[in-house]
Amino acid sequence: MGISRHLAQLIRDRGGNFGIITASIIPVLVGVAGISIDVTRAMQVKAEMQGIADSAVLAAATSLSNKKDFTEAQAKDLANTFYATQIVQVSRSGKETETELAAMVKAIKDATTTTIVTKANGAKGKIYDVSIASSYTMPVNQMTAIVTGPSITLGTKAASQSATESQNAFSMYLVLDQSGSMKYNTNTKECIKTNNAGKCTKEEYVKKIDALKGAVKGLLKVIAEADPNQMYARLGAVSYNEKMQDPEPMSWGTAAVGEYAADLPADGSTNSGEATALAYATLAATGKGSENDAHNKKNGQVPSKFIVLMTDGENNVGNADVVTKTACNLAKAKNITVYSVAFMAPPPGQTLLNYCASTSAHYFNAESSAELAAAFKSIGEAAAKGITRLTQ
Repeated sequence: MGISRHLAQLIRDRGGNFGIITASIIPVLVGVAGISIDVTRAMQVKAEMQGIADSAVLAAATSLSNKKDFTEAQAKDLANTFYATQIVQVSRSGKETETELAAMVKAIKDATTTTIVTKANGAKGKIYDVSIASSYTMPVNQMTAIVTGPSITLGTKAASQSATESQNAFSMYLVLDQSGSMKYNTNTKECIKTNNAGKCTKEEYVKKIDALKGAVKGLLKVIAEADPNQMYARLGAVSYNEKMQDPEPMSWGTAAVGEYAADLPADGSTNSGEATALAYATLAATGKGSENDAHNKKNGQVPSKFIVLMTDGENNVGNADVVTKTACNLAKAKNITVYSVAFMAPPPGQTLLNYCASTSAHYFNAESSAELAAAFKSIGEAAAKGITRLTQ
């Protein structure tokens, strides 16, 4: 009876319950805190592993494409060593001996696999697909170990691609305005006469047609420097006023188009329709004699294709806007990238060229000679871009 009475009193006494509950919960709270610390640390380590893996494959891929006689075995060792060394640096406690650190590096290298797949890139080049996969065993505290064991394994993957050639093959067609308004002055002056001391004594405004010639020259210089052996770039051009002029056919390199642009006069009205349609038809053609056929025979690639449409005015002949828009729509549907450059053009001309551009990023509204030159240079650089990049 005494025992029963004392037990009943204990149950009714709520003051003692808090201590019992607290004593029961503290181990749970400590356990949750311990697990949370390890989860947070695991997320941090995982992110660091991914960044290091990305850097490792980029280093290996870039070395393969940039260093002469750099072998796949050397690239794999570079990636594995880079990855293992960096992982040890972010995971070490600071108390390890040099021998222990070396053992850690070796263990991570042994758990890391770098794979390289080599493919042809045109007639002479190579494409390297480099991937890495690795794991890291992270020790955990005693509370987490109750659930996971003494450690958890974190994995990561990354991939990169590079090529021994600095650019993709491409075909570009320039559609250039040579209408009468191109004889007008720009807002830019240039020196045309100097004295014996080299000081300018006479300036004149640059005409639009001359600004265009300079801009085209700048674009072609970028392409020529990127493709010095004329293996990957084909260009053609056509000018227009109230009608399409005789075009410069597609050819390798930049010389022919450079001469064509340098000889452009400026006269007549404005009709971009027929010239834009010719550019589309030339680039979209298939079969023997097409751009795809020409590149396949010389560099083995399927080329990227670009139209560069430029005007300083607005169409004032027939249904030129409709024909131009139709050609632009067809080009974009065939994955032909359309760049458009409105050069000191009125609103209707700007609206048409903005419509024709593949995206807003492919439309340039140049209000000066310098902006025109910058637009054409930007287009040339985009066409001749390199292809080293992360792929995963």
